[in-house]
Amino acid sequence: MSADEYISSSVGAPLGNNNAIGNPGGGAPANNSNAIGNSGGGAPEDNTNRKSHGVYCDLEKIDDRAEGEVAEFINQMETVIRERADENSKEVAREIPLRLIRYNRAAQHIQQEGMRLDKGANSMLDTSRRILAQIFQDLQEIGAI
Repeated sequence: MSADEYISSSVGAPLGNNNAIGNPGGGAPANNSNAIGNSGGGAPEDNTNRKSHGVYCDLEKIDDRAEGEVAEFINQMETVIRERADENSKEVAREIPLRLIRYNRAAQHIQQEGMRLDKGANSMLDTSRRILAQIFQDLQEIGAI
């Protein structure tokens, strides 16, 4: 980044701001023990905080945890997609039904919460639209539709 780009960017304090002079930076103040025992790095393994709707769950986790009719649906969809798609569809053929599950979770969450005009509902609606768009894009790219 050139000096001109840095000056015009919105990163950091405005030019001439002296608020941080003398601040050593680099973490908590001396003798602060707030983070003792905190390993950092995000939520613990097997954390289920997002279990309420599961829209943002990794596709791999959806696949690993699928049981019964859901697992059967994934396998059947993958088979159909592979039959209709070109040779390079191996990974995507598995991801598409997993994304359909994600889309279904988003739709169910919107239905349960009702369609409100606040940021949360719109955010989930936007998320569901992005998931569906990705599904159609993948199907087109592998020649399934």
